[in-house]
Amino acid sequence: MGVFHLAGLGKSPGAVTVPLSYIYYFLFEAYRNNNEKAKNFFSGSGELSNDEQWPGKPEALTLFSSEEVLKGEETCQPKCELFNISATKIVECINEYIEELCEHFEIDNELRIKYIYGVKVNISDFDDCFKKIYITIKALAGKEVWVNLVGGANQINIALMLASSITLVPRRLYYVFEWDKENNKISEYLHPIEQFKNFDNLYNNWLDIPLLFLDIDKLKNLYTTLTERESINISELEQFLENSGLTPAKAYIPKLRGGLVIINGDRVTKGNLFDKIMQLIPQQNDLPQNFSQWKNWAENNQILYRFYESER
Repeated sequence: MGVFHLAGLGKSPGAVTVPLSYIYYFLFEAYRNNNEKAKNFFSGSGELSNDEQWPGKPEALTLFSSEEVLKGEETCQPKCELFNISATKIVECINEYIEELCEHFEIDNELRIKYIYGVKVNISDFDDCFKKIYITIKALAGKEVWVNLVGGANQINIALMLASSITLVPRRLYYVFEWDKENNKISEYLHPIEQFKNFDNLYNNWLDIPLLFLDIDKLKNLYTTLTERESINISELEQFLENSGLTPAKAYIPKLRGGLVIINGDRVTKGNLFDKIMQLIPQQNDLPQNFSQWKNWAENNQILYRFYESER
């Protein structure tokens, strides 16, 4: 089992292809050239399947975007010096580039990405973005999930960050920024600007973003208690956190204070942010519990675009 990548997508396919270029280059360095620094980049990957080849390899890519992008109504002019990319529809351009990239690194078919899906969101509606992203991430519990925060609308990336932090499912949030010095603007290339000439430069340009873990599922009972009783004593909050495994309690309280809960002396009340988060989270009992159910859910809601599927 490989890594399931989630990403927002706007009009720039490079926001997806550039980070994936880093990953495939690092895989090549780790498992073909025995580069210890590259191996360390993937440390912890593949823990769920000890016999996995090339731990950390991408298995699935799910793109959250507008209907116009996913339908191919928005087009692009691919900027690529490595390969001849002919596709002008944004997702097709990404797919074609990934195939060329794998050929470039001579990656075996069984190690290549197997699925590329699109999920339609209303990019101007945070609640819509969050709901669909939250349901997707929850359905991937038990998978290794990495989240790309490079492209797409701000609404999507904030939803990705929030859903990641409160579900505890993703293992990695990442960001890559490339500046085109020659044209004095953000790079529009599909590949890293310097291509694959210097491993250390790319390695140092990769940014892992720490997750601010909350584990909202364990906090649902606290929310119910504060809603029903309006306030509790600080000692009750500490005991609740201890009983829920959110320890040490005194170190966990600062994550809650000011937003999720308000603490005045020994009195604890519910914060507005707690209400907002709980209202955002879908409460239906029939939410998808795995990847297969998620595909059915997305298809039934007419938001799924199947761009590429392979059983290789």
